[in-house]
Amino acid sequence: MININTIVPAAGQGIIGIVVRKNKQLLCDVLSKLNCEKTFTEARCERLFLETLDGSCKTPIGGLAKIVENSYPQKIEFTYMASSEDSEKFYKGKIIFDLKKFEKEVVQLGLELKKKIKG
Repeated sequence: MININTIVPAAGQGIIGIVVRKNKQLLCDVLSKLNCEKTFTEARCERLFLETLDGSCKTPIGGLAKIVENSYPQKIEFTYMASSEDSEKFYKGKIIFDLKKFEKEVVQLGLELKKKIKG
């Protein structure tokens, strides 16, 4: 296993997602029983980071969100890295988000890094 302090994985790495048309209610109901809320929330955090940085499969961006067990208030530990395409500007770190405010906080982090990378 590779240590995340060495290499931060791509956002959403290892998560299986299923897309269903909204008008297929029965299928949505069946699949909702398979959904893991913890994984869904962690994936949401990672994807928001990627989206805020205008990331794609070719963009040097990594993110790993993990809900911190037994914390009150609940928290998300987010390990990230982002780089300019030429790797001249490289940022890596770990931050804790409040679970209730993580969407706003991860977007704010992404915007700050985007500003630093784009100059």
